[in-house]
Amino acid sequence: MSDTPAAPSLLAPVTTAPALAAPRSLLPVVALIALLSLAGNFLLWNKLARIQNNLATASAQAQILAQEAKLLATTSAERSDSAQAKLALVDAKLDAFNAQNTQVEALLQNAARTQSDYLLADIDSSLRLAQQQAQFTGNALTLIDALQQAQHRLGLSGEGGVFLQPVLAAIKRDLERLQTTGYPDIPAAVEKLDQLAGSIDSLPMLAQQPSKTSDINIAVAAPNAMPQAKWQQWLMPAWVQIRSLLQISRVDMADAALIGPSELYFVRENLKLQLLSARTALLSRRLLAAQSAMAQVQKQLKTYGDMNTPAYKKAQELLTQAQSLSGSSGQDSVPAANDSARAIAAANARYQAGQAAPKINATKAQGARKP
Repeated sequence: MSDTPAAPSLLAPVTTAPALAAPRSLLPVVALIALLSLAGNFLLWNKLARIQNNLATASAQAQILAQEAKLLATTSAERSDSAQAKLALVDAKLDAFNAQNTQVEALLQNAARTQSDYLLADIDSSLRLAQQQAQFTGNALTLIDALQQAQHRLGLSGEGGVFLQPVLAAIKRDLERLQTTGYPDIPAAVEKLDQLAGSIDSLPMLAQQPSKTSDINIAVAAPNAMPQAKWQQWLMPAWVQIRSLLQISRVDMADAALIGPSELYFVRENLKLQLLSARTALLSRRLLAAQSAMAQVQKQLKTYGDMNTPAYKKAQELLTQAQSLSGSSGQDSVPAANDSARAIAAANARYQAGQAAPKINATKAQGARKP
């Protein structure tokens, strides 16, 4: 059966009172439901309105936030670009600063070593000049003075002396060797030979004729010493003349007896030639020839000279001094400071290596910073 009520028949009798009573009883319910529905719809509408308002507000805020975010993003991008540009500029400045720092370090190292380097160069030039003078003159005193001055200057170099200690040690070794080795003093020996050559003309010889004035003085002084007879006074001038014709002297050397008074000129000239030969040999650094010539001079002085006179002793003293100053060994050795020259060259090499090291490190650092 169907729950749907059957439609009333038109032919059926009209019974309205019971039929209208039932719907009327439902009106309050329907009205209540309608009111509740209206109230619910109103509340729902209000809620939807509030939600819509909230959504609109949130959307507006979201748009504002989006605009702000877009503005911030734009600002951030600009700032990022600016930061990148600044970073590139800072990197370039850092590279320039590192390069300047490297240059400053190199300058500081150069400044720290400049004084030592200039001192080393000055000492090297002074030693080279003294070496040339010693080779030219054969005198080691100039080289010794230069080494002593270099030693004194290195002692006053302060902190640079640590860098130059090997040079100082080499200079000390050269000084000890030059001071203990008997190098010839050519200028002093030549001066002694010149003095000896100047005294040859006045040097007394064994075959030299005695002075006539002494006999005359003796003859004149004899009458005053004791009274003489007349005949003695008459014969005294004749005796003086006869005595002047004869010469009696003591000769210890047989060769000197063969030399007459007139031949002494050639003996003196021969001595001068021997001295000149020794002087020339000394100046030309032929020490053996100079020693041989001075030995010949000494031999001739002993043969023909009067050894009992002070002039002969002075001549022998000058000749002995010249032989001693010209070198007793007779070796043609030249004074040199080889250890000092090698130490200075090694110090220059170390300085050049130390100066090139900062440049190599700077090049490596710049290559490491490049991408």
